[in-house]
Amino acid sequence: METLAFGGKGVARVEGYTVFVERGLPGQLVEARVFRRRKGFAEARVLRVLEPGAQDVLARCSHFGVCGGCAFQHLEYTAQLEAKREHVKDCLERLGGLTGVEVEPTLPSPRTFEYRNKMEYSFANAWREEGKPVEDHMSLGLHVRGRFDRVVEIERCHLQDATGSEIVTRVRDFALESGLPAYSTKTHRGFWRFLILRDGVHTGQRMVVIVTNRVEPGSREWREVESLGAMLKAWVPQITSLLHGMTDSKASVAFCQTVRVLSGEPGLRERLLDLTFEIGPNTFFQTNTLGAERLFTEALDRAEIAPQSLVWDLYCGVGALSLPLARRAGRVVGIEIVPESVEAARRNAELNEMANVEFHAGDVRQLLGSLAALGPKPDLIVMDPPREGVHANVLQTILDISPNKLLYISCNPGTLARDLNLLTGGGYRVRSVLPVDLFPHTPHIEAATTLTRDKGLQLVENPS
Repeated sequence: METLAFGGKGVARVEGYTVFVERGLPGQLVEARVFRRRKGFAEARVLRVLEPGAQDVLARCSHFGVCGGCAFQHLEYTAQLEAKREHVKDCLERLGGLTGVEVEPTLPSPRTFEYRNKMEYSFANAWREEGKPVEDHMSLGLHVRGRFDRVVEIERCHLQDATGSEIVTRVRDFALESGLPAYSTKTHRGFWRFLILRDGVHTGQRMVVIVTNRVEPGSREWREVESLGAMLKAWVPQITSLLHGMTDSKASVAFCQTVRVLSGEPGLRERLLDLTFEIGPNTFFQTNTLGAERLFTEALDRAEIAPQSLVWDLYCGVGALSLPLARRAGRVVGIEIVPESVEAARRNAELNEMANVEFHAGDVRQLLGSLAALGPKPDLIVMDPPREGVHANVLQTILDISPNKLLYISCNPGTLARDLNLLTGGGYRVRSVLPVDLFPHTPHIEAATTLTRDKGLQLVENPS
């Protein structure tokens, strides 16, 4: 095995033919079975490792290899960091056509296990080993790698604390005893759908959300959830928010259309960089609290924000980055498309007594031009977009506004490379990119970079 491809697959070459090998690691000699062939490559699965690689380690989790939650637990953490750095570098050069950009060593996560403050578990049929004739039965766990209709019966997930795994076991046992079926994504019938666990790392608060199909008040299903809630509250008294979320959406997404409070508060509080944030069952919030603090601190330090500067924070969410920005800047304007997040951001600003920040609900593509026409030009524009990156129209508007500095935080090196190509072509200069690992043992990587108004970098023509 020569190297790692994005997504966690090892890359091998057999007589010039490329093979992507699931669970394969650099330096290994493996016996693998090809399960898919294409014109230029094949995909295979490891049957057994004949010779280990120099950076192989023993995976901590007993579910590793079947569960889709982790890809790299069997690879030494320093090697994971270097592989992620190489992925960012490859994207910038191959997809962005950028030369002369330094990709710094990956900033590690403060914790490599038990780092997640949120986990989502699904109800579905349990996975069964090949050749093992076990009758299908409902379970609660994490999805089998590559399967949406099967889950692994998680006994201990090391991405969250031990109490979280114990809650999963209790909820699974109760649901099985209830006799009520799991929701089927094929028939769109059934009851149990998801279990969401959220923790306040710095506050000690804990939220449990039982997500089901929509049912009538007073029905048997309604009462079963109440009984489950009472059992959980008695067993884990530190649960500060115990909720029943309901949805009749056919999408396989753990989103609550309606919520009833079974016990405690409708949300929890978490602290990030000594600021307090209110988090609800549907709220997006950085999943690795300690890692996000490290990322934000490093990014803001590099942005060198002047005390009287005007900053626009695009894709601001609930203000997790807007409020730290407001501590350093004269005024911050946040834009977010989700109205509920904007309402939460405004509450968070009030909660932290920050009057120099304002939030607007709407699509960045529409609001950016309006803000530019109404007010003074920002000194800094901050972008922390979803995986799709920044829309080309938004990038063009930013080039038209032409602030002196940009701060781009990305969760997708591919779209980061694409967007940096346009920005540097429009007159901005980026000297370095900092990868930051918020998700150890997975292929995901964040990256932060500051761009300044300049002549831009040399671009490779027609990048492949």
